[in-house]
Amino acid sequence: MAGWRSGLAALLVAAAVVAVEVGLVWAFVVVVWPQLPPWAAMIGFIALAAFAIGSPLVWLARGGKPPTSAVSRRHRGDGD
Repeated sequence: MAGWRSGLAALLVAAAVVAVEVGLVWAFVVVVWPQLPPWAAMIGFIALAAFAIGSPLVWLARGGKPPTSAVSRRHRGDGD
């Protein structure tokens, strides 16, 4: 019976974290971004674009590497 309660608690905590992050991004865009000088806004825009494009590429690059765990070596026949 306690399993669904812990799942519900985890869901509520995750929803609260997402709500706080969305609120912080909204506040940054509405309050901080207009106050930046044009050169800082351009640097920020380029950095955000680099992160938005680069993060999926890094994730895909990590996913393409061969496994190196002992379980995978044993599966290939290289283990004990």
